[in-house]
Amino acid sequence: AVFAGGNDQESDDALKKRYLAFPKTVRRGTLDSIEQGALLVDGVAQADADEVMEPVPGGSAPYGQVDLIIGDSDGNGNEAMGSSFPGSMEEFRAAGVYVRPVTGKQRLVAISVDPKYSVGGASSTSARRELVRASIVAHVNALTAKDKILEASLLLKACKAITGVIMEVGDLVEPVGDLVAFDGETFRTSNALVKVNGQ
Repeated sequence: AVFAGGNDQESDDALKKRYLAFPKTVRRGTLDSIEQGALLVDGVAQADADEVMEPVPGGSAPYGQVDLIIGDSDGNGNEAMGSSFPGSMEEFRAAGVYVRPVTGKQRLVAISVDPKYSVGGASSTSARRELVRASIVAHVNALTAKDKILEASLLLKACKAITGVIMEVGDLVEPVGDLVAFDGETFRTSNALVKVNGQ
């Protein structure tokens, strides 16, 4: 029997349905869930969701929106990627929160280092020089849109990790300090852009 204004006892089928629906409500609306949702879109290999806590000047954007930087493995976005949003974000974003897609782009960085080399060892100076170049390229190209700063100290560390290579702060010729990415930028470099001992 049901008391006045009450409901019938939940049936097994209703309980099962409610139980199966619950996981869909977990961890939705967080920046991590929005990023994971973006990575499900064809062609998107990088995603970085950032809260915008102030309205865009002019009041054209809603308060509390999320900027979602999207790009391929090299950090570049395109119009096709942007057209997939924000509709595809409905099951990942919080209710009432607008997700603004921002197509990413590469920021190519020229780097110059002037390391010294210890005497002896199995590797020649030219071989060590190429290892330094490869280490720098690998470090920079592993960065994503979430990495807002290209830290000079980490470039030095990448070089110091090579046996027989001696790197001091003054041996990093270019850039002269940390680099800060603008909205949507992903740092990238190449063998041609990295000079080691002027070569």
